[in-house]
Formats: sequence, structure tokens, C-alpha cells
Amino acid sequence: MILFFRGKAATGKSTVAEIVSSQRKYNVISKDSIFDEFLIQGLDWSTATSMAYDKLADTIQEYHDRELNVIVDLGLAHEPFFTKFFSRMRLDLEKVRLFLFVCGNIEIWEERIAKRVDNAESSNQAFKSVYDATRHYEAYHIHKLSYEIEIDSALSIEAMVNKVCDVI
Repeated sequence: MILFFRGKAATGKSTVAEIVSSQRKYNVISKDSIFDEFLIQGLDWSTATSMAYDKLADTIQEYHDRELNVIVDLGLAHEPFFTKFFSRMRLDLEKVRLFLFVCGNIEIWEERIAKRVDNAESSNQAFKSVYDATRHYEAYHIHKLSYEIEIDSALSIEAMVNKVCDVI
């Protein structure tokens, strides 16, 4: 089974991926980790982004073809970007579940973004402020696709994990 976790930054994708992975013995592949590797190698932002999505698509296809369980942790909150990326692979939709992570409480989301800005642990932390993050996502079309399950990260982590596990 391939689980796609997509959504804005700071909506719980990575946190839930870690927990579900440990409970259900799923591997996790993260676009950000792949991207960070390319940045560390000295590639520029644009090249690292392109190469990360290429490697991610190839890795997902390999997991699918070998019938292995994996959680794909990626942003791609903007629906057209996700749809374009998803179409690059030949996946049996019976073996795929899609989750859109959102945060129904703007104050909680802004607080999480502020913490990320203050404690940038990843070399790909692009936002310099909550204002930057808010403006960035305002330009995007972020909505649940008809075959996607929405996970609201304003809920407890336990509730989010349970919702994912109920689906798989």
C-alpha cells in the first residue's frame, strides 16, 4: 500500500507518518529528506527540487512494483502540482490511499509555522515569517480531491493517527 501525505507545511504530515510507520511497519520516504541531500551536495534550489521529485517518483514506483508498504511525505499542497506529480507514475489505485493534511485552526497553524521559523532544523526551510507562509499558500489551490481523505491537524495526534489507521 502506498500512502500519500500531502498538505501545507506544519500540518502534521511528518509527525503522523513517523507514528503510523512505527505502528504499522511502513517505510517512510520524504521529499524534504531527498531535497536536503541534494542541497548538501551543493546543488542550487531549483535543480535540487527537480531532482528530488524525479528520485521520489522513481522510488514510489519501485515500492509499488515490489508491493511494499510506504508512506510518502511530501508537500504539494497546490492541487495542480500534486496532480502533475502523481500522473508521472503508473500506480494501481487499489493500492494507493491519498491524504490531505490541513489545519482547521489558523492560530494553531500560525503558531507551528512560527516555531519552524525560530528553529529551522532543515536546510529547506523557505519561510522567514508567518506572514511569508500565509502569503505563499494564499496563491495556491488547496482542496481535497474527490478520492482523498482529509486529516485536520487541529485534532489530537492520536485522532489523526487513528483516522489514517482506520483507512489502511
